[in-house]
Amino acid sequence: MASLSVALQNLAGLNASKVEEIVIRKSHFSILYGTLLHHSTARVLKIHDIPIKSINEYTFWGINTTLEELRIINTSLTSFPREAFKVLGNLKILEIDSHNIQILNTNEFDDSQLPVKLEKIYLTNGNITEIGANAFQHLKKAKVVDLHGNQITALKKNQFRGLRDAEVLDISFNHIAKLESSHIADLTKLTICNVSHNKLAELSRCEMS
Repeated sequence: MASLSVALQNLAGLNASKVEEIVIRKSHFSILYGTLLHHSTARVLKIHDIPIKSINEYTFWGINTTLEELRIINTSLTSFPREAFKVLGNLKILEIDSHNIQILNTNEFDDSQLPVKLEKIYLTNGNITEIGANAFQHLKKAKVVDLHGNQITALKKNQFRGLRDAEVLDISFNHIAKLESSHIADLTKLTICNVSHNKLAELSRCEMS
């Protein structure tokens, strides 16, 4: 971790304006923290195959002014890094794939800059069993919401409240037994709704209309 921090700081000092993408992969630390990214000006950050369980609140300071795409893949995250993500006001794409997050709380995006420009959010192939009511209400610019491959068993009333610009919703490969109009009432611009590979016994026309 220390060596990586020094390397990125040296890179920032030598060639900061030309760094488009930073990829960190196949390391062994469990906490992402410190000034690792404070001097970086990359537009894209990809973190792959690292057993990260948590991300410190101040990790993305500095890079938050330029970061537009963040992909965190195959980690051991146990909760949504709410405090760390709060400063990512320029982010357009957020992907967390193959993780151990179990609950997405209602307040994950409260008092956060993350929703300001966010257009695509992927929380996929993990252990999410429960999503708080109105959890996405601040994501007013999101066009893609992908939750496929989790362990979701039930949706709440107004589950996707606030997603009035969403065009794609993917909740496939979960354990959802019922989809009602109250779950998706705000999704007035939806063009693709993938609910395949769930436990739905029926899907009536009234629910979709």
